[in-house]
Amino acid sequence: MSTEKSITATITRHLTRQKLFWIKIHGSPMQKKGLPDLLVIKDGKPYFMEVKTPWGKPTPMQEYRIEQIRDAGAACEIVCNWDDVKRVLNL
Repeated sequence: MSTEKSITATITRHLTRQKLFWIKIHGSPMQKKGLPDLLVIKDGKPYFMEVKTPWGKPTPMQEYRIEQIRDAGAACEIVCNWDDVKRVLNL
């Protein structure tokens, strides 16, 4: 059974192999709650990704942040595996 941590590790390995710039966003008391797990920049565009297990659901705060990011004009998607990421990034 996959965890969000193992799914994130798989995704970041693939992102590195693709030579894409990415940042893992770690939660802390000094940042806004509900931020997505990953920020990927491809062709100068930001893509935020909330990593979930296939049965996982975003919290209400995560849903709120996803909408805020989309309203600001950036892509923000929930991903469960590398195939989801490839679809989001058009790889």
